[in-house]
Order: sequence, then C-alpha cells, then structure tokens
Amino acid sequence: MAGAPRRQAVRPPPVGCAANRSLRARCDVSTLEADEVPYHLAASYATGFGEEGRGWIAGLPTLAANMLERWDLERDGTARAGEASLVLPVLRSDGTPAVLRLQMPRHETTAALIGLRAWNGKGMVRLLDHDPMSSSMLLERLDGTRTLA
Repeated sequence: MAGAPRRQAVRPPPVGCAANRSLRARCDVSTLEADEVPYHLAASYATGFGEEGRGWIAGLPTLAANMLERWDLERDGTARAGEASLVLPVLRSDGTPAVLRLQMPRHETTAALIGLRAWNGKGMVRLLDHDPMSSSMLLERLDGTRTLA
C-alpha cells in the first residue's frame, strides 16, 4: 500500500515492572517507543488522514509522555489499539488501574466525550479525566469486577 508505514515488530513491555513497585523504579515504563504503535493504527491514520495522520502518529510518543506526566501515570502493560485510538494500560499515583486513550482530535472524539460524560460510568466505561487540547482521555480500566449492566 503506497504511503503506508512499514510493519515493525512490537516491543513487549518490561516484565514484572507493573506488578512490583521496587522493580518499577528500575524500569523505564514511562515512555512509548515508536515501534510500539500497532501497524494497523498507523496504517489507518496514514490511509484516512494522509500527511496529517502520519504526523499525528509520529507525535504519539511525545503525546503519551506528556499525558503520563500530566496525570502522574505509570505504564502498566502493552500498548493496544483500535482503528482510531492508542490505548495504554496505566496506574494512577495511588495505584488504581486506568487506561490512557490517545486519539487525534476530531468531531467523533468530541461526540464520544459528550456521551461518556452524560453516562458517567452507568452502562459504559467511566471517564476519569480529559485533555481538551489533545483529546486524550483517562478512563477507568474495565475488568470482570464491575458490571456495565
């Protein structure tokens, strides 16, 4: 596919860093490496948004670092992605698991934010914080302990 980014191997997260506070101090889990951005997300942005999308993907490591610092978060797992966003499992400063969702500012992002605020965790994931300039969202991390029903 012309203009699509090259496929790169995904670097696994440091083993044991998130689960062990004493080990975490020796692990650099605060950064996102460019090769951690899933190929399908980079290709989707390159195809759908051209140069603007490629630029946004290239800026993801900086954006992730800024949001991790702003909200005092620590990475806690492998980067994941859908078609439109990169999702990083994180721990808040009090140890609470959360998810940092990074996606390019667009009309759809604003609509999703309005919905998350309106529902306030009733029937869907809870919005914990939001950065309006970057459209970054800090969301509760879902697991089997809370029903969305």
